[in-house]
Amino acid sequence: MKNYLYIGLVSVSISYFNVYAEQKIIRDPFYPQYQTSCHEQKNTLFNQIQTWQYKGHIKHNDKNYQQIWLASQNEWLDILGNMDPNILLPWQIHSLLNDKIIFQAMLPQYCQESISWTISLNEP
Repeated sequence: MKNYLYIGLVSVSISYFNVYAEQKIIRDPFYPQYQTSCHEQKNTLFNQIQTWQYKGHIKHNDKNYQQIWLASQNEWLDILGNMDPNILLPWQIHSLLNDKIIFQAMLPQYCQESISWTISLNEP
């Protein structure tokens, strides 16, 4: 009799925890509540990167070191070589050429595409 009671109690507990676990996942704060459209995400990312304007650069004689300065409102950003600045995430430097920087951002998997933005390195 005790064995049946124990088995029944364990079965009820497991089924309760399974149902409760599914409810917890749905209420997880990191669980996306909705998916924004790909077009809306593109617009948001373009607005983010368009606020940055080229202000100048420093090149050293060895030409292996280059520092590029961008400004947005009252913020300054320096880019050293091909290092991706965290403030621009999810934008990453795709290529750094003599006359321009090409940034690239990956959209979520359901969009299945990436976008790019070019900032000219001509004097402002």
